[in-house]
Amino acid sequence: MGAFKILKLTENSKTINSSENKNIRQKLYSSLDWKENTIQKFGQILNAIAINDTKKLTESILEAGVTYTQSNFEETVKTINTKKDNLKKLTLEELKDIKNNLERVEELRKKWQDTVDKIIAEHEADTSGIKSNEETLRNYVDSQYNTILKTELPKIKGLYQKITNNLSKI
Repeated sequence: MGAFKILKLTENSKTINSSENKNIRQKLYSSLDWKENTIQKFGQILNAIAINDTKKLTESILEAGVTYTQSNFEETVKTINTKKDNLKKLTLEELKDIKNNLERVEELRKKWQDTVDKIIAEHEADTSGIKSNEETLRNYVDSQYNTILKTELPKIKGLYQKITNNLSKI
């Protein structure tokens, strides 16, 4: 992805396409279930958005996919896996809470994938002329999906913390 050549990871000041940040790219691909066609089309859209992206929309999109949708999910699974042998020590209510939070995480992950699919479909259909003009594309994606990207998907982090809090009791 061309956007990966532009964007730098704050932690190491390297572009996302660098070998040091391979795990970041893998998390994005994982968040999209490694669907090659989706990754390729979404990459083209991200590249177009990244051109003169003064609002940092590309970074917001990547943060939604990499950090919230995938990294927090992986941490949740890892935490549960390390505690799996002691889950029986939790109350039924605590187990139900973990289950409900996991289901909500999965719903939000699905919402991320659906959002990406919608952006791709709207781009291919040239909705509101977004296919031929990068600024129109940026403005359209920002106006249509800002709430999902910046408000809804970050909720995964809170759900992860709730699950972790329950698991810390064992």
